[in-house]
Amino acid sequence: MKISRRVQGLLWFIFIMCCLTVMFVVMFFGTAWIYRIIGWTPPALVVQLINSVGGICLFGLIVTAIGRLFRSRQPIGEMRIYGPIIDALERVAKGDFSVQLENIFERQYHSMIGELINSVNRMALELNQMETMRQEFISNVSHEIQS
Repeated sequence: MKISRRVQGLLWFIFIMCCLTVMFVVMFFGTAWIYRIIGWTPPALVVQLINSVGGICLFGLIVTAIGRLFRSRQPIGEMRIYGPIIDALERVAKGDFSVQLENIFERQYHSMIGELINSVNRMALELNQMETMRQEFISNVSHEIQS
């Protein structure tokens, strides 16, 4: 069953609001417990501000922790795919135009990555041809100037 984007957005909104509510409740009981321990309760407005800011900060910390947990697995797969492409482009930038990447994605579902690899290979080949022409031109000009 496919859920429309609008329904997905609504579900995410409800989920985030529920999480924020839980964080505010945690902060409310946490600060009430701390006030009981220290034996002092600030004015109601200050308590509300502390609970609100604390709840938002707690929500941000949890979202950041979850994001880092899931993001830590992502770059390994990406670097396996994009690492050789980045290395090849760095070599081309340094003047090594003999770059030739193996395209293992040509017939797979990664067709955009295959196109990117083919483009890098084409670019390196054309730059290599241009460099050869440039060197021949400089050689011919140098020969003509000498004679």
